[in-house]
Amino acid sequence: MSYGAATANPVVDIPPHVPAELVVDFNYFHPPGVEDDPHQAWKRLHDGPDIVFTPHNGGHWILTRSDDMFEVMHDTETFSSVEFTVPKRGAGVPPLIPNQIDPPRHGPLKSIVLRPLSPKAVKPVEPVIRELMATRIRRLAPRGRCEFVSEFTDVPPELFFEYAGLPKEHVPRAKRLVDIIVHTQDEDARRKARNESAQLLSELLDQWRAQPPSDDLFGVIVAQERAGVLTPEESVYYAMNVYHGGLETVASALSFFVWYLARHPEHRRQLVDDPDLSMSAAEELLRRHGILNLARLVTCSTTFRGVTFKPGELVMLPLHLAGLDERKYDSPMEVDFHREAIAHPMFGTGVHRCVGSHLARPELRIFLEEWLKHIPDFTLDPEDKPIGASGIAMSMIHLPLVWPSASGRS
Repeated sequence: MSYGAATANPVVDIPPHVPAELVVDFNYFHPPGVEDDPHQAWKRLHDGPDIVFTPHNGGHWILTRSDDMFEVMHDTETFSSVEFTVPKRGAGVPPLIPNQIDPPRHGPLKSIVLRPLSPKAVKPVEPVIRELMATRIRRLAPRGRCEFVSEFTDVPPELFFEYAGLPKEHVPRAKRLVDIIVHTQDEDARRKARNESAQLLSELLDQWRAQPPSDDLFGVIVAQERAGVLTPEESVYYAMNVYHGGLETVASALSFFVWYLARHPEHRRQLVDDPDLSMSAAEELLRRHGILNLARLVTCSTTFRGVTFKPGELVMLPLHLAGLDERKYDSPMEVDFHREAIAHPMFGTGVHRCVGSHLARPELRIFLEEWLKHIPDFTLDPEDKPIGASGIAMSMIHLPLVWPSASGRS
């Protein structure tokens, strides 16, 4: 099982219908200043038109405002999810299910995993989440330093593997492949990583195919395959979709949480003094440090906010930029754990809203509680520079931290 030939990521000529004033020289994998502050690098787009076109990565539109992104996500007829990342898939690449399936088929497919990812199903797992995170943090605390990305961001993948009943020996390989898929602009490397991921998921699903029916995450996918709803190949790409979401999003969010708190002792102190703030803090930090750069495929010629989109064009939805829209949030670049009615687009909206949010939210909240319980005072390592990155997912890719070793608590 493999993907089709790799496609290039060219800088294209500007289409004749694109006004010159809407053109920006913006490569979303490498926006200027991304290494220092990924979100600030993107925030500069708010200084220009609400909708812009970049010739990079095959050419695509970028929406910069929250309300516009939400409207597009709800209009599934005009803006299809058949392509949901930039650049477009190569020929013969199967869709990830259900993310790249439009209504009406999308709803029944999405419902397959609703029960194993429901709040009711996730709640009993919270002690496991807490113990796994606390164990890793207790191991780090006495050292007085760590490089957070390499030494901690494998914990969310471990948690997902634990929840899904997957063999944990595959975590390093799985994380490496997902990192390539979401962060590199090298389309050939991404294609190879997708192929390897598909092969791994096919092998893992065989374990469920060989055992009695179950109602766990992969069990319900295999059950639909046995019922004829999914083909064996579709089962793989359904499992792959769930799997990629479980491995990347929370890990990237945690890297931003820690990066922010390392630079803002006043916010750390609020959470240390009042752990009950952890839930609202997680939501506010998600708003301020969103992750995903999604896309939609234009299905027909349409005029949106006075801009003409042509069939076959891609429209990028940088959900993290929606969370920084001053038209939607007062002082959006500031973090306020007491912000009223925190709402953010981190998990999308409409029919494609992420069903994994019920698992992600307790992971983020519990992390804040456990990290600050054991390591309440930490800063960036003054001798080693953090590095940020942009891609399908925003993240920190290098995050050196230091703290007084006496702050480690057993």
